[in-house]
Amino acid sequence: MLAVCFCATAASAGISGDANNDGRLDYSDASMLRDALLGKGSVPAEADADQNHSIDARDLSVVKQNILNPKQPEQPEQPATPSGIQDLGTEPKLPATMYSNFRSGDAGDFFASDGWTNGSVFDNWWYERNTGIKDGYMYLTIDQDWGGHRNDADKRNYSGGEYRTNEFYHYGYYECSMQAIKNDGVVSSFFTYTGPSDVVNGQKNPWDEIDIEILGKDTTKMQINYYRNGQGGHERMIDLGFDASEAFHTYGFDWQPNKVTWYVDGKEVGSMEGDMPKTPSKIMMNAWPGVGYRDAQNNTVEWLKVYDGKTPLTARYQWVTFTKSGQSQQPDNPQQPDQPQQPDNPQPSSGMNANATMVSNFSAGQAGDFFASDGWTNGSVFDCWWYKRNAEIKNNLLELRIDQDWAGHRNDSDKRNYSGGEFRSNQFYHYGYYETSM
Repeated sequence: MLAVCFCATAASAGISGDANNDGRLDYSDASMLRDALLGKGSVPAEADADQNHSIDARDLSVVKQNILNPKQPEQPEQPATPSGIQDLGTEPKLPATMYSNFRSGDAGDFFASDGWTNGSVFDNWWYERNTGIKDGYMYLTIDQDWGGHRNDADKRNYSGGEYRTNEFYHYGYYECSMQAIKNDGVVSSFFTYTGPSDVVNGQKNPWDEIDIEILGKDTTKMQINYYRNGQGGHERMIDLGFDASEAFHTYGFDWQPNKVTWYVDGKEVGSMEGDMPKTPSKIMMNAWPGVGYRDAQNNTVEWLKVYDGKTPLTARYQWVTFTKSGQSQQPDNPQQPDQPQQPDNPQPSSGMNANATMVSNFSAGQAGDFFASDGWTNGSVFDCWWYKRNAEIKNNLLELRIDQDWAGHRNDSDKRNYSGGEFRSNQFYHYGYYETSM
């Protein structure tokens, strides 16, 4: 069956393509249209998505396109988030190489630091219980000491929250939506970092870092800074023109080989050039109190002021994006970089839904929320063991290979004769729409 005809009424009275007349366009409309084309049901005039006075395969195609690439509604002048906090920043620049949308309730590529501390300037340990996602945002909280570290030799008196990515990222544009904490002695941040704790190919990484920090003593300013091979001292204060603790705003930076440019709400606010960070890094956010000795000689006091011990204090984040790009992210030229083409197979016409709850874009060279199975097997129907070496991202593709038996399992009692490749997500997912390009 190629088409289903009907007597057109005022299709424009509803939403074009809304086959079930529920006032919205989603996959239930596509399913209803498909059934009608197969002769399994009927649809109203609103199902005529291309408005040619008949129902045919073109309507189904238009509905799918509109679901995958919805038109963005105009934002009100002072939009409110589900929590009631105003969002006065810009929307994320999509499509992006990595998009962690906390508004959807998912952590994306991030996980919480848990059970360790940082250098002497930090008066806290990191705990997962100080982080979470609710009401359309991710929160990082400064709170009481959970683990009795007040009595440790280094006397950490409080707990803090920190999120970091699983993956490493390099040159491109980084951006987040953040509401900072207003309180003397504390910091709310968004930054990239790598250091000796990151071991890649058997080598410890140098300390490279690019910072956005809101100091709680004055939330009308933003501190920018960078470290190259452990050398910092490039701090600069930026006057924001607003109070960063009162609403969500957008903070970003464009990291290029010899220059970093910082942005606030889509506008350039500062840049630095020279010997800039070179090492792929993790994206991080944290909220923490500084060591607050009441000592005029203590640099932390001069920098942050003395923390008064007030808890809990919470910084909030709505989303984070990274776009692998060599071009400037000027707000007056918001054109997105071209999507890379598959080397042997062009992109499907429907494209990837960059606004999805979870996007793992292997064509950008990143595993996203996935990791490779390694060193185990499945039930008796599988004649293989899974190996990480059989799963690889290269040439803008994820490849899963069936290959020879690597470890001598031909002689095992269950006689697995080959090796296979498998990718699985770190996170759990539930009801919703799942899609891949394969």
